[in-house]
Amino acid sequence: TDLVVDQGGGLSFDAVEVVRGARPVAEPVTFAVRPGEFVALSGPSGAGKSTLISAVLGFVEPGAGTITRPPEVAWTGQRPGLLQGTIAANVALGDPDPDPELVTRALSAAALTDVDPATALGAGGAGLSGGQAQRVGIARAFYRAWRHDVGALVLDEPTSALDTTSEAQICEALRSEAAAGRAVLVVSHRPGVLAAADRVVAVVPAGVEVVR
Repeated sequence: TDLVVDQGGGLSFDAVEVVRGARPVAEPVTFAVRPGEFVALSGPSGAGKSTLISAVLGFVEPGAGTITRPPEVAWTGQRPGLLQGTIAANVALGDPDPDPELVTRALSAAALTDVDPATALGAGGAGLSGGQAQRVGIARAFYRAWRHDVGALVLDEPTSALDTTSEAQICEALRSEAAAGRAVLVVSHRPGVLAAADRVVAVVPAGVEVVR
């Protein structure tokens, strides 16, 4: 598989084949997420959705096809990967000069206004509920998107542990990111996320189908 970095922005999958072992999981996948567009990627468990995300990030190499992505991508996975330290440090992870105002803004965008950024977490993010930890991971993606002005925002099942109110707030923030010109791709099976997206693309055994 070729991973092409394109300054023009947007994400595209051209005949990308997801394999497990030596066997393809689905037919080659072809679709694009243009700058300014919020696309939800759905499909049954095991269809290869998370593998496609990992391929965008360069973590895995699918069997065939070409993926095109912007130079900078902000993302969060199904597990937020929190570390011991403050909530603020987890949001600004990797930033040698964290911006406190941006941290607060990111937490707000992730529907997490009821925590103090200075709160210290234990190993693995101990001290937060599963939903709170998930939202810190989302806040981290927002922070990176703004700090580095990334071209794409990619989230893998970001609201699976959240109530519908928090989910709606996050979807609104994601729509704002698309309106700002980013390509937004969200893997989700949640009705609220699918309804908020501009388009829904489903990974199915025969490849992909545009649900709407």
